[in-house]
Amino acid sequence: MKDAPPHIQSNASEQDNDALFSQIHTKFANFKKNNPKSTLFLDDKTSKMKIKNPWGDDSLSIDVPDDPESLASLASHMENIFLPERFTAIYHKKEKDLEFIFTAFTLSNAAKEIASRHFSFHLNGKTHICEYAASSDNLIAIAKNIKMVSQSVTDYRNLQSFMLYAFKTDNTESLTSTLSAATIGEPISFWVRNVDWDDNKILAIVRNLNFMMSYYDYLSPNIIIHTPATEQTTNQPRPRYKIGSFPKEINATELDENILAFWMASKSGDPIQRFLFSYRIIEYISFTYLDAEARNTIKRAIKSPHALHNIEKTTDLVVGAIQGCKLSDVQKLEAVIKELVDPENLWNEISCDTDAFSKSIDFDGGVKLNSLINNGWKFEDFQVNGIDKFCKQIREIRNALSHGREQKTSMVIAPTTKNFSLLRPWAALIAAAAEDIIINRTSIH
Repeated sequence: MKDAPPHIQSNASEQDNDALFSQIHTKFANFKKNNPKSTLFLDDKTSKMKIKNPWGDDSLSIDVPDDPESLASLASHMENIFLPERFTAIYHKKEKDLEFIFTAFTLSNAAKEIASRHFSFHLNGKTHICEYAASSDNLIAIAKNIKMVSQSVTDYRNLQSFMLYAFKTDNTESLTSTLSAATIGEPISFWVRNVDWDDNKILAIVRNLNFMMSYYDYLSPNIIIHTPATEQTTNQPRPRYKIGSFPKEINATELDENILAFWMASKSGDPIQRFLFSYRIIEYISFTYLDAEARNTIKRAIKSPHALHNIEKTTDLVVGAIQGCKLSDVQKLEAVIKELVDPENLWNEISCDTDAFSKSIDFDGGVKLNSLINNGWKFEDFQVNGIDKFCKQIREIRNALSHGREQKTSMVIAPTTKNFSLLRPWAALIAAAAEDIIINRTSIH
């Protein structure tokens, strides 16, 4: 029999590929339904199918095997699982078990005691069996096919040791990793059994578990809570450069260590944490705020040519100026914002998500926040009418978060996934204010 002409061979190959891709989509239909943030795509470079954004995490992808047996095996392992974006974990839907990915490395002596831990955890009238136990076959199947594709802020969901385990299992004699074979042990996960999936309830379980486990054993590993991308990004891209381009020269004054600590903390975590640490920066800097009259009195006193001639009089002038500044803490905070924050920088953040700021917000917990801006506002409108509202509303949010209950209404902003989403633009907005205050702080001291 003669070979078919090249164009017929090509068409046959395309048909085979189409049939394979259709088969793959069918086999992973349940996984796609359970994990809408993950997508199947064809890698143009390799002409292979991959699962993009498992866990909604763009630092990872999963290779889909070509051979039918491996393909069917992976699809069956992934059919009834959910990969939660907020956790380094797998939720097994049929069993209602939540599996937190721990390690496949050989355990240290201290970790061996932890890895044998098994306890009942009672919360809100429900009992969950919590234990360290062998990792699931579903997790191992994912580890065999996982790929690290870009820099990760989630530590690649803790999968590196599981990838090495899978490689060692399949390629024992060809293991050439700089990590010795002895470094890899048996895969272990931390399991929470009998869990109905609900974002808010799971979050509450994890927060309470973290506290209790750390209270009874300060070496106990904490469950990491990741910040989903939807809580980090805005509807419109932020301007990259604060002043149009990166400066060629920066004349810096050393920052207070507390300010740096608050600022670093404000760059990570959920929107509630980010908001509170940014507010803490403003609060910290405003604590020592003096109004313009007091500052001018002090400057005249200490810059006088005869200041040292009569030190007692100079001291009295300085003390008198400080005591004469009768601003409350709230007034100081508002004065610092109005004096040091560039309204245009705030407007740039607002412009990234005008919908979020032009509507009133009903938070889980009962707190209601009026809109910051009106529909159709321009920068000039915000500059005239919006700064006072911004000062008032960030204080209302802060009180409802850090005091547990908003002082006037006795309502709360609960730590729910809905509220995280609602607070995301506010966390970005107050961060812009805090950074301006850090940059310009020396002008008020």
